Amino acid sequence: MIIQCKNISKKYPGTAQPAVQNLNITINEGEIVSLLGPSGCGKSTTLRIIAGFEVPDEGEIILAGKQVYGKGIWVPPEHRDVGMVFQDYALFPHLNVIKNITFGLKRTRDLNQRAKDLLKLANLDGLESKLPSELSGGQQQRVALIRALMRQPCIVLMDEPFSNLDASLREQLRVEIKSILKQTETTCLFVTHNQEEALTISDRIIVLNQGKIEQIGTPEEIYFHPKSLFVAKFVSQGNILEGICSGNTIKTEYFSLKVNNIHKNNGKKVNVIIRPRGLKPDPNGLIKGKIEDVQFKGESYECIVKLFSPQGATTNFKITVDVQTKIKPGIQQTFSIDENQITII
Repeated sequence: MIIQCKNISKKYPGTAQPAVQNLNITINEGEIVSLLGPSGCGKSTTLRIIAGFEVPDEGEIILAGKQVYGKGIWVPPEHRDVGMVFQDYALFPHLNVIKNITFGLKRTRDLNQRAKDLLKLANLDGLESKLPSELSGGQQQRVALIRALMRQPCIVLMDEPFSNLDASLREQLRVEIKSILKQTETTCLFVTHNQEEALTISDRIIVLNQGKIEQIGTPEEIYFHPKSLFVAKFVSQGNILEGICSGNTIKTEYFSLKVNNIHKNNGKKVNVIIRPRGLKPDPNGLIKGKIEDVQFKGESYECIVKLFSPQGATTNFKITVDVQTKIKPGIQQTFSIDENQITII
């Protein structure tokens, strides 16, 4: 076990609500864990508290078996055995690659070999003499990561590592960074507001909302089995309808669903979460709607659909369909439900 955060809370002066409240986090050796949530939810504050850049109001922090914060205990950042990768890379502009990654370290034969091995692993060999200004954004990010790994810390903390990169480079770098972390067996905690980043890189995801943990789980657990409406909406961007259990059926205002194992909840109100691929255009479907907007996304279309209830009510759904689907704004359409894309809360 590399990190244990117990009941960590932090409230900044002049603010009404705590930035983080009663956080309990455990990270195991070799895990890649993401802190996922919207802006202002406490992600970066949590990272800075673990690094030692912020002092919490209460709680305990244990890194690699050593308590670094607790009652009467505070270990400064430089003694926490933590590597930090910042959003803006924070490379020394006047130092070349090799001097950046070895800065502050005593040059030895073993250190030089480690630098050579890590640069090769990160596809940076041959760039040792380049200045940061001569590198691409992706190369600078990899240099920043290698600099953190050179110190062989117990954990690497990464704050929004891909936010300054364009979309295609972000996707490529996600694969490369994950590969580097796994090959070096590095434990990593990284902050992101991007759902796709968290789902593709993480072994586990910690979803934060207003300073509190909403859910911790694997990417599959978070996406397919959200435990709250916030997680369902934020992570899977699901459409939410209220329903009532009746026998083995959930009745909503717009359609009814046959669902197994809900007979004990007869009469109970539930929330039906339909992910964007859960509502499918179907000429034989019983759900009526109108295509309001269509956006081309390369391999798919993202559409806004206005659904009509039998009683005349309407609601907007966000759906995703394959590009082979014939669909355009303004047309009336019938739909069916893919039950594999539904979660009941």
